[in-house]
Amino acid sequence: MIAIPKVAAVPGATVGATVDDDDDDEGLVIVTTLLNLPMPLRVYIFNYLGETQEELMDLTHVSKEVHDDCYRPGIAWKIIPTIVISPTPEGGVGSTRALLQRLNNQSPKSKLRRYTHMKINDIHIFNDNISTTEIHEIIGDAEMDWIVSLDMSLSMPNLWVTDYFPNVLIYILPNLREIDISYNIPDNHSIMDVFFECSKFEKVTWNNIKIKSYIAINGTIMESSDNLKEMIMDDSEFSCRFPESDTMSDLKNHKDTFIFHCCSTALERVSIRNAKWVISYYGGRLGPIVVPQNALIKFVWNAPTSLRWFRSDLTIENMNILRLERPKIELLN
Repeated sequence: MIAIPKVAAVPGATVGATVDDDDDDEGLVIVTTLLNLPMPLRVYIFNYLGETQEELMDLTHVSKEVHDDCYRPGIAWKIIPTIVISPTPEGGVGSTRALLQRLNNQSPKSKLRRYTHMKINDIHIFNDNISTTEIHEIIGDAEMDWIVSLDMSLSMPNLWVTDYFPNVLIYILPNLREIDISYNIPDNHSIMDVFFECSKFEKVTWNNIKIKSYIAINGTIMESSDNLKEMIMDDSEFSCRFPESDTMSDLKNHKDTFIFHCCSTALERVSIRNAKWVISYYGGRLGPIVVPQNALIKFVWNAPTSLRWFRSDLTIENMNILRLERPKIELLN
């Protein structure tokens, strides 16, 4: 038997393997380099590497041989061509005007068209004020209509994001299907309304929502996204008004009032693990407190028939009961 350890994707990496030999207690040690291994074995190893798109892209830059291996049949993961936009290293300044001018200079037939995903690093730094009129003057009618997914997530939580740069993105990216805005706190709530008014949205990832964002747990901000199929909103604080908080947890009455009842009826996957809500009432508010089990149960009872996956803080006991009632939904916590 040959035991092969996990190795880094470095062309000169040394791979050591031990071959068990019944006649030799010490066994036989074989040492070679990663790229000297048979191609099927290299592909097998590479399938264990890369947990994010950024790591996978870095892997393709290791060497020409590794790049070629990453696109061979047998590779389980898929690299999505990505445009990465970052502030300038010197001083960490993000100029929206300079970015628009560079994009405007790109030919429609440029190599940019092969990229379907855009990643914005440190979007909170792009805070120069630019009007819709000025956007039109710089870029005209040019659009990056081939971009279908946008990652505006931040690596640090609770950073304020002005509406200037998101307003630019809405203007130049008309065909977005997916968006990740995790850890963002929008400076202007109306800009999020504009994002979610896009009826083409199919997936929204917004982890670590804070109550400052005032995202209602009834899903009103997403009610115009008729094609929305997936929502990932873990570790988040939602707003809820009294008495709607009570009716959402009422298992006997108000069948039409439940978590995300204003959302798309095409939902297939929803995750609100570690969800809390802040209840607003006349004269004050209560919370954040953990979303009660009855509210989670009522969502499963009344969720769209399209729902196939729900991750939350439902107890094991409640999940076991709900699996009998809604067997087509995979329940996780």
